[in-house]
Amino acid sequence: MSSKSGIRRCAAGALALALLGSAATAAAQQNVVVAEEGGYEGPNAYLFSSGLITTGLSYTPALIVAINSDREEDDYLYAPFVGPWLDLGARDGGSKTATTLLVVDGVFQTIGALQIIGSFIFTGGDASASAASSTKVAGDTVVAPARMPGDGYGLVAVGTF
Repeated sequence: MSSKSGIRRCAAGALALALLGSAATAAAQQNVVVAEEGGYEGPNAYLFSSGLITTGLSYTPALIVAINSDREEDDYLYAPFVGPWLDLGARDGGSKTATTLLVVDGVFQTIGALQIIGSFIFTGGDASASAASSTKVAGDTVVAPARMPGDGYGLVAVGTF
């Protein structure tokens, strides 16, 4: 068995575990622990899950290219987050399309990493706490997070324009 074949199998196994691990379900008998006022509430679930999805959707094409490509530089794509940047630095030219795709993939993997890290910085909380934090833009204008019809979230600007 060649080392490249072993790396491919390990990467495919890691991707499968990541995809299976992100689809966890809650049992009906699950106990819910409510954090006390001012206590640690854990990572922001929405930011963490969106970071995992962003990272997974951007890492999967990179992994497929790394597995199927004969270029030595594309072996860097096995590394999440830094792989596209290392591949881009190791290339000596090439097509503009490949360069553009590497940059786009690297940007989205970086965004996913920042979302995951941000989920531990901006910990979970209720919607009223986040709605209370607003930003004063100009004069009497205030921009604040707001819940939109359905399941959407967005920004609302209130004031004198």
